[in-house]
Amino acid sequence: VFTAVMTVVIAAIAVVIFVFMMMNNGSAANLQTDLNTVTQKVADLDGHLTSVGNLVNNQKIYKYGVTHMTPRTFQEDRGTCWDFATIQVLEASYRQNGYKKGFMAERDYVAFSQQAFGLSMIAACKAAKSGKDIGICDEFGDGVMDGSTEGGEIQWLKYLPDVWNKVLPHSVCPYTDGAHEHECPGMDDALKTNPIKFNITAMHTTYDVEMSRRMLMESGRVLGWSSPTHYVSYYMP
Repeated sequence: VFTAVMTVVIAAIAVVIFVFMMMNNGSAANLQTDLNTVTQKVADLDGHLTSVGNLVNNQKIYKYGVTHMTPRTFQEDRGTCWDFATIQVLEASYRQNGYKKGFMAERDYVAFSQQAFGLSMIAACKAAKSGKDIGICDEFGDGVMDGSTEGGEIQWLKYLPDVWNKVLPHSVCPYTDGAHEHECPGMDDALKTNPIKFNITAMHTTYDVEMSRRMLMESGRVLGWSSPTHYVSYYMP
């Protein structure tokens, strides 16, 4: 589709250049005939572009659902959407893999701890930046590098293998309010015997709704969704 659209654009530019050259040559006698030809070419191009648009519309995916999702959770009044989104992807992946390999029943799942994962991500981000001017987690508006779970990114999971074996069950460290975001009793002991480990082999990114829908259908997996937030500062006297 992209190639077809580019072909249409290039052809249209060629037609405009052709008309411009003819006018400069002063071919007034043949101008009407050439203009009729150009008009027909533009009409043909417009019809071709319409066909391309119809092709795209006919391939749109309007509704699709994946399996192995886990129950929804609530981040409350905290900036931990990235944490919850990442955990949801990991829970679904673990559930799908467990059912496929036979160590989990179809309706079983394990709830992971957002609280513990947020703390592990803070430590991993700081370790990854050690001795460097800019780290993986240096993102405008995110608080992880400042020791807070207020603001983070889903894709960090791909680049920080230190956290792949630090995903703990929710029972180890329940979610709290923001005032107690650094509290996770028993986390250190649980990590010593934690049997859960992930291996992130690839990360695929889409940039519009239709691409995301298609990836959802083709992968059959729960996807993480992230969107930039724009900050506007107003200084009042």
